[in-house]
Amino acid sequence: MLVEGILADERLRAQMDLKLFVDTDADIRLMRRMERDIEQRGRTFAQVRAQYDATVRPMHLAFLQPSSASSTSSSRGRREPPALDAIVRHLARVIAG
Repeated sequence: MLVEGILADERLRAQMDLKLFVDTDADIRLMRRMERDIEQRGRTFAQVRAQYDATVRPMHLAFLQPSSASSTSSSRGRREPPALDAIVRHLARVIAG
């Protein structure tokens, strides 16, 4: 079973064989959000910044970042392929028995 999301519940994490934390630098996350919200959602720079400061960053620090400590592997500072490679290797081991 593949689960994506915030893994705050220890009982759920304890049932997992492999836990990946795919992280992206904060400045890249912010730029992606700015582009999306301004171009696709019609928000202003000030609106995006206000939402980021009020909710996005605090929620990341409170819920997402702490979950990285309980991960089996982290992709910090790398692109997604290493995380994907880890999933593929793990699934191949499970299938092989």
